[in-house]
Order: sequence, then structure tokens, then C-alpha cells
Amino acid sequence: MRKSVYTKTALASLLTLYSFSGFTAGEEVKKQGHKNTSQEVMKTSNKKLKEKMDRICNADPEKKAKEAKKKAEEEAMRKAEGDKKKADEAKKKADDAKKKAEEEAMKKAEQAKKKENLKSASTKQKVVARTVEADGMKSVANRNIENKAKIADCDDSYSCCTQKRGVKITFGGTVDAQGYGKVSAGDSDKFKHYNVMVGRAVDYYSAAPEKIKGNNPLFTEGIGNIGDYSEHIGADVDAILHLRAENKNEDLGLIYGADLQFNIPVTKGKVSSRNRGAHVFVNSEYGDVRVGYQFGPEALMRLDATKIATVDGAADSNWFRRVNLEGSAASFPFYVTPRLYTESFSNESEKLAFRMSGKYNKGIINALPFRIAYYSASYMGARFGFSYSPRYDSELFIVSELGDIQPTRSSPPKILQSDAPPATMRKARGDQPDLNSKTRQALDEQPTSDTSQQFNGSQPSKMDKSALEAYQKSPQEELIQNDGVPPQTEGGTTVGPKYVGPNYEHILSAGVSYEYDFNEYKVKVKAAAVGEYGLSKSRNKDKHMYSKYVKYNDLMGMNLGISADYKINESQSAKFAASFAHLGKSGQPKGIKEFVPATPEYKDIGDEDRIVRLKQLDQNTMYWTAGAGYQYENIYTSLTYFGSYVNDKDVLHDVALGIQYDLSSAGSKSKFVPYAALHYFRTDEKQDAKYKITLQGNKEVSPNAGFLLLTGVKFSF
Repeated sequence: MRKSVYTKTALASLLTLYSFSGFTAGEEVKKQGHKNTSQEVMKTSNKKLKEKMDRICNADPEKKAKEAKKKAEEEAMRKAEGDKKKADEAKKKADDAKKKAEEEAMKKAEQAKKKENLKSASTKQKVVARTVEADGMKSVANRNIENKAKIADCDDSYSCCTQKRGVKITFGGTVDAQGYGKVSAGDSDKFKHYNVMVGRAVDYYSAAPEKIKGNNPLFTEGIGNIGDYSEHIGADVDAILHLRAENKNEDLGLIYGADLQFNIPVTKGKVSSRNRGAHVFVNSEYGDVRVGYQFGPEALMRLDATKIATVDGAADSNWFRRVNLEGSAASFPFYVTPRLYTESFSNESEKLAFRMSGKYNKGIINALPFRIAYYSASYMGARFGFSYSPRYDSELFIVSELGDIQPTRSSPPKILQSDAPPATMRKARGDQPDLNSKTRQALDEQPTSDTSQQFNGSQPSKMDKSALEAYQKSPQEELIQNDGVPPQTEGGTTVGPKYVGPNYEHILSAGVSYEYDFNEYKVKVKAAAVGEYGLSKSRNKDKHMYSKYVKYNDLMGMNLGISADYKINESQSAKFAASFAHLGKSGQPKGIKEFVPATPEYKDIGDEDRIVRLKQLDQNTMYWTAGAGYQYENIYTSLTYFGSYVNDKDVLHDVALGIQYDLSSAGSKSKFVPYAALHYFRTDEKQDAKYKITLQGNKEVSPNAGFLLLTGVKFSF
């Protein structure tokens, strides 16, 4: 027992000693490598000792330590990087939120500060003014106060004229100096055949009265144009002036003031001013309110090809006044501009307005209807407008003339002898200049059987020209002014003032537009729809004030338009636009009431010729436009088309090519634009065979067609 203990103790000592000698010889082990060490261990016969020696001798503590350290460092580094990334992201979010909050706070602070400054400045002005007046230094202080009270510089629309104590007065407008020339398209007769004024139709038109009455049921006093279109070359100057006064209330966020506009045509040295509107307005962030004589949304929000045209390079201009579109019977059978009825009427481009202003000197262009209008602010590209007008001015539609009585060549013009009080006659027979002997002789020598030679616009072949002019200038048919006295009769025919216009009332107009910018494609698209509706006011049948009055269809019309603006680059862009409008039967007569003294009451006319023609006029009116424009730096050119039909589909086509160059500098508030526009137009006048106006010898009247060149310079300031 004791022997075995000693034996085990000796073996353990020997093993310990051997292991210690192996560690102390570390350098030698490193030199010999693991292979030798393993061979030495293999010599040991004890299996357990061999395994233990193998674990001890083959292990490299230094390498394992380095690997463990490296692995720990890499793991720590990855963890540190992940923590840092998360910390950076969290910090960035926090910084962004803080920056946004600071910007919003700063913005609010600036607004509050601005509002407070304005308020304090206003208070300070009053205090300083009182203090300065007390000290005798008023002029210096007032200058300081006015400098602080200035609100803003003038906008780009008008030039600033004066600005005092916050009130901004701006004055601006446009001046258009224009020359024109026209030629026929092919046969010269196609261009000149309408150019016949009243009193010059002998040997030209076949002027049978029944045909005249059938083609022009409202005005049967003869054929012949209102204007003189015989000049193929001419020039004139037009100006539109604008005066605006406005002020601001910063506390309420309001801009308020008044707006006035004048049209001043200058022809042959004569200047006449015509009102183009006057209204007061209040603008705020919630929209604009306007009250006064003005165009409505049907005009201001209308969108069509004319909006992208050059100066006078579209149908929405006065080009039609240079050529004759009054038709063979002077009934103006064409719809000549792409405007809804009320806008067309107020611009004197509608057939009735054109005749009333040109023949009867009615101030149509001075009589915009009174309107209350509201225009919303733009919200995400959408905007709408609405207006209401109680009625037109009734005086616009009263024509004081002697009904259907036509003077013939066989006798001088007849002045009515009425039992009505003298106040109802503006002129008496004794007020007229005596016709000279040549005139009377020429009149007396004319045959009475030839109806085509009546004085319905025909010129007596034997009459001296100067005598005829004197006769035409005389107050030959000065008209009855109604002072509450019923119309009189002469030879069974009722004479007296006539009411010939569409006295529309309760006129509603509205418009809506939407604009979207496709930034990715550099395209801006806009669409708009406008419309109007009104009731035709019937005359009081119990008040016998007129010899005749015309009944009209109700007012109704709409226009749909779209446009696109493509920006090619900084110096080039292209534009496109199109529209379609349906006016229904707006402005179209549907009957004529005539006063019958024997009853006394108003009855429908029994004239079959006029009844047939009125049925032909009771048709829908439509028009459409299309166009494109291209801009390169300061040069702009456009090509537009306008087509329309009215009545029994009397058709007008107008194609216009225009070019202009802006000579003004970039950012200038004024524009100086030379331009040129070429119009090609063609008409197709439909007439019933029974009432067709023909040339002498029953020759057909050809369509009116031709070219009109407009050139000039337009200055806007």
C-alpha cells in the first residue's frame, strides 16, 4: 500500500519535471516545430499521459490569444459601427425636425413682426404727425411718414403715376397704330360685290321690296351697307387707357379700389372717348369681388385659340370692320368673332349691335351691363367665377323711325302730320331745308311703276349728285319721339318708335378653369368652360308705346376651351389651343308684334315674307377655333382658324397667320411690338330662293372672299 503510494508520487514528480523542462525549452520547441514535439509525445507509452501531453504540446497559446483578441476586436468594431449608424440616423431625424420647427417658428415670427411693425408704423405716423405739427417741423416729418407708408412698387400691368399715403394710382394702356390693305381672292367681284352703300345701289342689286323685306325682316327700309368698304388701303390708330386706384388693409388682408377703362379711336384726326367699363373691387385671399359696369366670367375666363395669337392675328379683333360682312341685304348674316353673345354685343361685333351703333348712333360700347361678380382664388390649379346682371339698358333698343313707309322717286319724302302734341315731333316740315329745283324735277320725272327703282337705296340717274347729297343730309325722316302718346297711323300703316332689341334680364354667367403643370414633360395644360343664361323680357302689352316690338329667344350659350404650353428650352416654346361654342338661339328674333290702333293692342305681323324669314333665323349659332403658336426668343408667330354658322347656316371661315417681334428689353414694364397679320376669309350666305338678293339681270351674288393684311406697332405701358 505504502509502496504504491510512493510509486505514484514518483511518477507524478517525474511527469511534472518533464513537463517543466518542456516549457523551459520553448525556444527550442519553436525551432523544431510541432512535428518533432508530436514525435516525442508519441514515444510515451502511457495512453492517458500521451493524450494529455498532446493537448499541452500541440497548443500555441500565443496564436490562440491573438486570434481570440482579433475576433473580439472585430465583433466590437461591428457593434460600434451599427450603433454609430443608428445614432447618426436618429440625430439626422432630430435635426431635420428641429430645423423645420425653427423655420416655421421664424416664419410665424416674421409675419407677426411685419404685422406689428405696420401697426406700430401707423400709430407712429399719427403720433409723429401731431408732435411735428406742434414743433413746426411738419414738412420733414411728413416726408418720413410717407416713405414708411409706401406699400409696394407698381405692378407690371400699368405704369405708376403717383402714390400717396398708401393709395396707389396706376395709369396705363395700349396704343395700336395700324395700316391695312385688302385684295380679292381670284375674281374681283367676289371681294367688291357687297361694297354698296345706301343710295348707290342703282344698276347693281335687284332691290325688289318683297325680297328686301324677306331677307331683312327687322329693318326693311332698303339695302345698302352701314360702313364704306370701298377703300382697299387705309390706316388708323386706336387706344385703350386704364386708370386704377387701390389701397391695402394689411390687418384684414384686403386690397380695395376702383378700375376705369376707356377706348379712344383716333381716325382722321378725330378723337372720341368710349367707356369700356368702371367698377369697384375688393381682393382678399378668399377671392375677388367686383361691382360695376364690366365684362363677366363668360369673357374674362373664356379660353380659345385667339388667346395664343399674335396682335390682331386672330378672329378676336376688329379685322371684320375692314371688310364687308354685312351681306347682300345688309342683314349682317354672319357671326364674326369667337365670343358669347353678351360679350359680342358689348363689343359691337354682333349683327344687331353693329347696326344699332353704326346706323342709329347707339352707344352700345358705352353700355356694358351692370354686374356683380365674384372670382375665387386658385386652389390646386382650379378657379371659378360667377356674375349676375339685372338687365340691359332698354334705351339701347329703341329705334325712332317711320315704320315701313318708303319715300319714292315720284314724290319728295313725306313728313307725317299727326294729331299728337307738338312735343312728339322733333322736326316739323317747316324745319327742313327746301329742296332745290333740280332735286324736285329729278324726283318728279322718275317712273312709279319700276319697283326696283324705288328710293330704297337707289340713286336717281337724272339727279344732280350735289342735289342728292343735300337731300340725303336733310332731316328728311326725322323721327317721332314718344312722350307717352300712342303711335300714329298714316295711310293705314302704324308709325312711331320701334323696340327691336333683346332686352335680356336676370343674366347669369359663370366660368371654371383648371391648370396643371407637368414639370417632368415641361408642359402646362389649361382647360376652361364658360356659360351664360338670361331671360328675354316681354314688353308690357298694356302700354302702347311702340309701333312694333320684336320678341327674342332666351339667352343661352357655352364655350369649352383647352390649351397647352410646351417649353422646349429657355429660348423656345410652342403653344396649342382649341375651342367649341354653342350659343343656341341667343339674339335671334322669333316674332314681331305690331300695334293695331283700332283694337288697340299688339298682334303678330301678318307679313308672310317676314314670317318665313323669321323662321329661317330661328336657328342655333355655333363657332369653333383652333391654333398653334411658336416663340423663339423675342419672335412669336401664330396660325389660327375660326369658323362659325348662324341663322340658316350662313357660314364664315377665317384663317389668320401672324408674326410679331418684341423690341422691349427683358423685364420691362412696357412693350413695343411691331407685327403683321394676314387674314384669308370666305363666306357662304344662305338665302331662300324666293327672297334671294341678286344683281341686276338676276345674276347670282358670289360668296365674299379675300385677303386682308394688317401691319402696325402696338405699344403697351
